[in-house]
Amino acid sequence: MITFPHANNYQVPLADFLHAWLVTVNGNNVGHPLQVDIPRLNAKEPISHFIQNGTQFSLEYLCRNLVPNGYRNTMQASNEFMQANANFLEEVQTLNPRTGRSVNGARLRVEIIDHAGCLPEVEALFEADCDDLEPGGGGYSEGGQAVDVVAQPDDYKRYIERLTKQIQVDPFTPSFRGQTTGDAVNGWSSRLLTYFWPSPATNFLAAVDKVARLEAEATRLGELLPNWSAMDEAAAVTLAKNIFAWGGVPQIPETITPDNIRRVFNAAIKGALPIEEPLPPMNSGWTKVAAFASAHREKIPNAVPQVIWDSRVATAVTSRLESLFREEGLVAVPACFSDIGRVNVGRGGTRPRALQLSWRNGYKSWAAQYSGSRLLAAIRNELNSNLKLYGKMPGTNGQGNWTARGVEMVLFMDGY
Repeated sequence: MITFPHANNYQVPLADFLHAWLVTVNGNNVGHPLQVDIPRLNAKEPISHFIQNGTQFSLEYLCRNLVPNGYRNTMQASNEFMQANANFLEEVQTLNPRTGRSVNGARLRVEIIDHAGCLPEVEALFEADCDDLEPGGGGYSEGGQAVDVVAQPDDYKRYIERLTKQIQVDPFTPSFRGQTTGDAVNGWSSRLLTYFWPSPATNFLAAVDKVARLEAEATRLGELLPNWSAMDEAAAVTLAKNIFAWGGVPQIPETITPDNIRRVFNAAIKGALPIEEPLPPMNSGWTKVAAFASAHREKIPNAVPQVIWDSRVATAVTSRLESLFREEGLVAVPACFSDIGRVNVGRGGTRPRALQLSWRNGYKSWAAQYSGSRLLAAIRNELNSNLKLYGKMPGTNGQGNWTARGVEMVLFMDGY
């Protein structure tokens, strides 16, 4: 195991560390990945410093991605870290590729290299939203209330129709870490087939299969509420950890409790927050728990299952809606979209996209979670009202109706 002394002695398997090494080195196209020295570049700077300064090729940034929320803004690749993991790493002098200067570096010991493998969950750590890019990343927020898709203002429905058609006609080219991964496509159905997570190695069908298993367990536990036994609580903790691992959003271990999970399940399924209890946690990890917990609501006509309201989905929605608003000369976000907010904790791709209108901060916000889910359910209904124009949702049985999850996956790719 690799130990992180500055993250409360958090540990990850050696295989995870080696795959993180592969990701770090392969992204810089230098030498044989497991035999390349990596500059340490350890510094008492927030993780945003390494992203903004282009110093992701460093042991420090590698380590920041492996530790949970709450520790990613703390220096990790210190002398103490090197000493704690001396069985796996040796200290060397190497060159900083940005400056050409000699700096302290690290090298893998030859005898451990055979432990490397291909681990999608480690890939996800480098691609996922990073809660520590936003102050207070632990994750409690103001409230909000969800409603199912009922009568909405005419403007709301008009913009939903325009947004749906805009995505239908705009060409889309999938990409990953600065490289295109396929040809340009058009239309909702073709866009969905380009989906992958966390890398192109896990394509649409493989990703759907993985998610289906998580959703099935979440549905089982949701049906047992409010009477969870000790065994159910243990299963809920395991599920939450699996969801966080799938999404690449490790949480502070002490926050992954049966009580927190239960409260997120209740808020997601009921579509309302408790009045007197502390608010359920919400951040880039807990939005995924909410989505899986309520996925079964897709079977209820016009219901709103929660979606994953992360930086990629929020980026796609806010940037596209803003373009429609500005076409009409609007200088403010219409009131019917006022609860939908930006989420600026994403890394990679085209994020963050410049917005000229004043959007609320949707990060850690149950109000944004609910309103974003309601919007995607409205798009789902618009797609299903004209399958002849938009096409069926790939990977579904029966009539090929779209789901909110399917809409979310298209927007997830669009917002990269």
